[in-house]
Amino acid sequence: MNKQWGILLLLLVNLVAKGNLSDTIVFNSNTELVISNNVFIYKDKSTKLGFKDVSKSTFINNFKAPEFNVPSYNTSNVAYWVCFNIKNNTGEDIALMVDYPMLDTVQYFGVDKAGIVDSFYSGSAYPFSQRQIDNNRIIFELKSDITTIYLRVRSSYNLQLPLTLYSYEKLNSTIGKENFYQGSYFGFVILIVIYGLLIYISSRDSIYIYYLLHVAVTGLIMAHLSGYTFQNLWPNYPYLNNLEPSLFGLSAISLLFSMRFLETEKNTPHLHKWFWVIIGITLLAFPLNAFANGYYAIQIVQAANIAGSILMIFTGLLLLRRGFRPARHFTFAWSFLLIGIIITLVQRFGLLPYKWYFAYAWQIGSAFDITFLSIAVADRIALLREEAHLSQQQSLVQINMNKALVLEQNEVLKQKVQERTAELEANNIELEKLNNTKDKLFSIVAHDLKGPMGNIHKFIEMMIEDKDLRDDETLTLLKGSAANTYNLLDNLLTWARSQRGEIDCKNERLNLHEVSGYPTEVLKLQMIDKHIQFENNIPNDIYVMSDVPVLRTILRNLMSNAIKFTKPGGKITLEATRIENNMIKVDVTDTGVGIAPDRIAGIFEPVKNKNTKGTAGEKGTGLGLLITAEFVQLCKGNISAVSLVDEGTTISFTLPEA
Repeated sequence: MNKQWGILLLLLVNLVAKGNLSDTIVFNSNTELVISNNVFIYKDKSTKLGFKDVSKSTFINNFKAPEFNVPSYNTSNVAYWVCFNIKNNTGEDIALMVDYPMLDTVQYFGVDKAGIVDSFYSGSAYPFSQRQIDNNRIIFELKSDITTIYLRVRSSYNLQLPLTLYSYEKLNSTIGKENFYQGSYFGFVILIVIYGLLIYISSRDSIYIYYLLHVAVTGLIMAHLSGYTFQNLWPNYPYLNNLEPSLFGLSAISLLFSMRFLETEKNTPHLHKWFWVIIGITLLAFPLNAFANGYYAIQIVQAANIAGSILMIFTGLLLLRRGFRPARHFTFAWSFLLIGIIITLVQRFGLLPYKWYFAYAWQIGSAFDITFLSIAVADRIALLREEAHLSQQQSLVQINMNKALVLEQNEVLKQKVQERTAELEANNIELEKLNNTKDKLFSIVAHDLKGPMGNIHKFIEMMIEDKDLRDDETLTLLKGSAANTYNLLDNLLTWARSQRGEIDCKNERLNLHEVSGYPTEVLKLQMIDKHIQFENNIPNDIYVMSDVPVLRTILRNLMSNAIKFTKPGGKITLEATRIENNMIKVDVTDTGVGIAPDRIAGIFEPVKNKNTKGTAGEKGTGLGLLITAEFVQLCKGNISAVSLVDEGTTISFTLPEA
């Protein structure tokens, strides 16, 4: 009883559907009938509707006529429902062909006069053996009493619905012609590949490998677009059809062939880099496809194919204008393929109606491209022979030129020996200059050590002879001389260790504020003696990559130098900020006497840095700034100074941020 009610319900649905759709499609003769513009389409964005949902009488008004003669869509993750009524007056079973081979799924539902639903599943997402008719196209068998047909179609990439009704006699004839034309095309492709391989074996010119790879890839893409790869190469592995973007990505080989054939690196270096850019964009199809972004991969690779084809044509025309002979046949050949690619892709985007000459424009263009490129390759052979003949004629001339060249090379070698000798002499002069610099530096240090050491010796003798001289003033002077001597010796020893390579920057993660506390504490008494105000404005959250002893030495020398040249009652500020390239800039600023503009460039070179007394008569050699500059460079930083006379100085150095 329930089965009878179900049949009655489906019959009513079918009748209502026929009542709401346009005129029924009538098939009268043993021929073919294109029905793409006589069907109705519903776009199911949710992809969740089933046959029972869309076949309801209340739903049928949601179907709309297609905008083109052949429905064309450039969307993914959407299901399209197709519906139409049919009246088969032949009394025989007929066939419905969906002439777009690479649709993911096509679900067929046929309702007969009794309301019985006949369903079938096909498409590139199912094994090829599941198809009703063994053909690269998707074909469904329509029983003679079918009255209403529903198709549910999905595609991961572009989607077109060229629908044609065939009698079986006409279908067999059409399939036979299709197989003949396609067999001729792919046979031609195979023949050209063999031809290119034989030429390569005889000439050993790698251009022919690029050419036969270009032809093979072009043929493979054409076979895929026609559904032959699925039918003949992987019929039991439908998931391989999802690699369509990667297959299109192989078109990068055509760009490599063009670069090699036109010698773009030599002839058009400004365009050569754009070939690599488009190749890189094309190859994006592989990772995108691998990570399940096939829709975006196919859009990118199709756009790259158009851009690459235009670039090849433009480059060929440019070289043709410059008289580059191989560009003649290349440009002519590629023009056909470019036009075919553009027409096919524009048609796949749904911007052109579905016609066989549009759908197969890429394949037709590729046939012309392969043909004329074979002529171009043959012309290249002729050109190579001409060049070989010319080379033979030039060989005798070259022998005489070689004799002259030997003499010339002897003169060049003699000149190079002289230049090398002069270079060695210049290096010796530079080495002597460096030795003189060190001698002068040690002379300065010895002179500055002699003064404080003499004062200490003198004060001690005086205090031994006269006990009344042991007062606070004398002890203060003695303390100052000893401190200057200690700092000078410490800097000298540190510099000597750095010259021997004994000091290294360990690159530890350090809190800059914490490290700056030690030199601040060490120099605290000196700042108190000169009544200098000090501010440490380094934030607590700044970390650098450095070495504790090295960083302490840098800060101590810079602060000691600032104290030396700051007048009593002045101010010293320590600050740090983040700058570009993940670096930290540290500023040591004083309100001291400043540095004259003509001296500031040489303050980090002790020989150029003239000794200058501090505001309290402190002496120095400039060795502290030399060590500081070397340590900053050791820690992968830079150092600089900005100063105004009588206003103050800011010495800045940078360190990598941790």
